[in-house]
Amino acid sequence: MIGRTISHYEIIEKLGEGGMGVVYRARDTKLDREVAIKLLPPHLSADPEAVKRFVHEAKAASALNHSAIGVIYEIDETEDGQTFIAMALYEGGTLRERINSGSLTTGEAVAIASQIASGLARAHEKGIVHRDIKPQNILLSRDGEAKIIDFGLAKLAGRTKLTRDGSTLGTAAYMSPEQARGEEVDHHSDIFSLGTILYEMLAGEPPFRGEHEAAMLYGIVHEEPEAISEKCGDIDPQLCGVIEKALQKDAGERYQAAAEMKSDLKELQAGSTSQTGIRTSSRGGGRSSRKNMWIGIAAVAVIIVVIGYLMKTGREPAPLTAAEMSVAVVDFRGISSSVDTVTQVMLNELLNTAMIESCPIRVQSPEWVRECRRQLFGSAGSTIREGQELVIARRSKATYVLTGSIGVIDGERIINWRLIDVASGDGVKAGRVRTGRLDEMVDELVIVLVTALAGLSGQGEPVEPVPVNRITTESSAAYEHYIKGRLLRNQLLPKESLKELQTAVGIDSSFALAYFEMARLFFGTSSIIPDIREARKYAAAAWRHESRLGIRDRMHLKAFQYGMDYEVAKEFNELEEILELWPDDRETLQMISNQAYWCGDNVKGVETGRRGLKLYPEDITIGGPTYAESLRELGYYEESYRASLEYLKKFPGEATGWDELALSYLSLGYPDSAEMAFEKVLELAPDWGEYYRGYYAYFAGDIERSISIFEDALDSGEIDLSDSIRIMYSLSHFIYLPAVYYEAGRHSDAVRVMEEAGRLISGDPSFWQFQAGCLF
Repeated sequence: MIGRTISHYEIIEKLGEGGMGVVYRARDTKLDREVAIKLLPPHLSADPEAVKRFVHEAKAASALNHSAIGVIYEIDETEDGQTFIAMALYEGGTLRERINSGSLTTGEAVAIASQIASGLARAHEKGIVHRDIKPQNILLSRDGEAKIIDFGLAKLAGRTKLTRDGSTLGTAAYMSPEQARGEEVDHHSDIFSLGTILYEMLAGEPPFRGEHEAAMLYGIVHEEPEAISEKCGDIDPQLCGVIEKALQKDAGERYQAAAEMKSDLKELQAGSTSQTGIRTSSRGGGRSSRKNMWIGIAAVAVIIVVIGYLMKTGREPAPLTAAEMSVAVVDFRGISSSVDTVTQVMLNELLNTAMIESCPIRVQSPEWVRECRRQLFGSAGSTIREGQELVIARRSKATYVLTGSIGVIDGERIINWRLIDVASGDGVKAGRVRTGRLDEMVDELVIVLVTALAGLSGQGEPVEPVPVNRITTESSAAYEHYIKGRLLRNQLLPKESLKELQTAVGIDSSFALAYFEMARLFFGTSSIIPDIREARKYAAAAWRHESRLGIRDRMHLKAFQYGMDYEVAKEFNELEEILELWPDDRETLQMISNQAYWCGDNVKGVETGRRGLKLYPEDITIGGPTYAESLRELGYYEESYRASLEYLKKFPGEATGWDELALSYLSLGYPDSAEMAFEKVLELAPDWGEYYRGYYAYFAGDIERSISIFEDALDSGEIDLSDSIRIMYSLSHFIYLPAVYYEAGRHSDAVRVMEEAGRLISGDPSFWQFQAGCLF
């Protein structure tokens, strides 16, 4: 479709689908302007009723001339008979996107509702009823103007009825009661829908909800919504009256014209009150008025108490200390096609690294800020939209939020940035950085930011920020390869990731971050190329250049090194120090939870795992098999079972997950289900057969049989020590055989097998002596 020409319109890109049409951005080749083309999908072209409804939409809208109604340029057909409408193109987003990005202020909501009411008033004057007023059908331009679009359900007075009997056109949550009952509707239905939208803009959710459409429609017809004053305690009583009147079940008790509702909204905008006030309906009005009266009395009482307290104490609440403040850095977005994903990621990583190193207040962990973004908007990597930054920062409980964009204009790279006070939503400082290497642009930006935040936190002049290339690399090319390696690792492409990282250290042999990332590839619970020898090599290289790391990365590397050297107490101390500085650090929570399990401290493993999952509920590196096993060891069988299931939802092909599920079934007393899970383990990892038979014999209480199976497996020579992955898996023979020996009272055999494994894998028997100390 892209590049196709329809009449004199050249299609540029698809914008979306809505109502009965697919919408494209196009260029009008006659008038040299961009337009929106709405095209009836091919599969509907054969439906005469759908075509008729589509044509009526265009004719109804084109008959109107109002600032709050989308402009129609033309209605025509393509060469192959598809009907299309050429409409004005408005740069911005829909009201649905704006609501999803966070609650609007009362002023914004009233202004938008007033514009919609004005547009509807004009449509109703012309005998046109929209019948599908909902946030998706309201566009908001960048100047804040509301535009009603998609008169796809509009009904021209005196024209053909366009709906089939029994059909429910429109979106259920915004239907009027008469529309929900399938009755003939008029302009009163649009007024009810607008009342629903106004309620949602203020409360963050529509007044009528349900698990399915039938429940929602029942509520619209039969139930009273929760009063908006209950959802928004400080709302103007007059605004409550507007919403209540618009949402009356009986159309005769609603506003009788959209112009009336517009008048009351305009009055609220002006901040004035007529002598009669907002006209409320007789039904329910007394109840609302009495309720609002008591709310007002209660509010006055609270104010009196607060004033009395302040007069008595002679002071206002204490301001936040610097230690209580934090700043969230929300990923800067690209604003031009010339800015690729790698460049955006490079900017965001450099900015976080520099801010964490030099900021006078705590910088929230980038992983936590992205997790808040995922929880709110479904993805940690989708495009950030205007307004979403503040919502993300409020979820993260930050004091300030740093946000911005990067683009290229006329060949010049530009970074725009804003620092915002999260509580008030007010901008604190903003600026623009032009042209240069990314690291230099970040340094310029950070100097301004740390000075501003030092003043806001009462710390005076800040320490001069550390140039970001001193704690990363001085080579832009090396950093780009490092970022590509990180991205490939996240995509579970370890070989490709390793190649990029090796290129990075080939360019800069002192690039500690790249060495550290390679060590992570090869070691630990998050390893995806298990090889302890390679992990040791790259960790040692990173440690040689640890002065080239920022404070957080340096602490992570130190903990990693302690773990590699089996100094568990020091490792946990370092990890706990990291959590004191960054209590939302995902990697640290994951490391403590998993390492605690391997050292037999299941209480610590479960406590830290629960703490991590509270912040990162879908992170399987925190809630994976080791966490499930710690839960099971402590007797939390149901919780262990649920953790195993969650892991398998993400990784259905992981034998370790099915293994843990099998053990959960055994713990819950379901041996048949355990056997099926065990068969799945053997299907996915047939080489583990003898190991699992010995493993399950041990858990079944037959220790002697378990020892016999393990010893026979080792003597058979089935372990291929040339394959590092098989080594890591097969060494489970060594890990569990010592456990069985120990329980059978054969302590010397347990230590002997551990030492033998240590010599085979790394020439270091102390590693397995350490494991023996943890296990026994």
